[in-house]
Amino acid sequence: MSPTWEGMPFLAHAALMYCYGRYHVDVYVLPPFKPNEHLYQLDPKKEKWEVFAEAVRSVMCKFGGFEKATQNNGDKIMYKDFMVGKKDSLTYQDKTWTAPSMHTKKTKCD
Repeated sequence: MSPTWEGMPFLAHAALMYCYGRYHVDVYVLPPFKPNEHLYQLDPKKEKWEVFAEAVRSVMCKFGGFEKATQNNGDKIMYKDFMVGKKDSLTYQDKTWTAPSMHTKKTKCD
C-alpha cells in the first residue's frame, strides 16, 4: 500500500492505510531552495513555477533515491476512470484502449 493519495477515494485510502498497522517514517529537512534567473533560463518555454517545481522535484528524487514517475496525477485519474468503467476509452502516449461500455441500459427479461 502506497501512502500517496493518487486518485483513490479518500475513505478507501484511509481504510487501507489504517489496516496496514504501523509505519516507520524518516524525515529529512533540506535547506531552502532559492531559484535564480539562471535556473529559469534553462527552459524558457516553461513558466517559472513549472521550472521551479521540476527543479525541486529533481532535488527531492536525488536526495531520497527515488525514481521519477512519468505520469502526472491527471493521467492516473484517467486510468482509474477507465479501469472502473467510468470511461469507455483511454488514450495515453498515442495509444488508445477501448472497452465495452459498462453503462448500457439493462432490459427486463419476461
